[in-house]
Amino acid sequence: NIMVKVIANTIIMNILVAKKDEKDI
Repeated sequence: NIMVKVIANTIIMNILVAKKDEKDI
């Protein structure tokens, strides 16, 4: 299902961004 892949990618990107934000702090 395409929607599942899109949601999964969105979650992964959010996690990666969160990790970058933690490093910046």
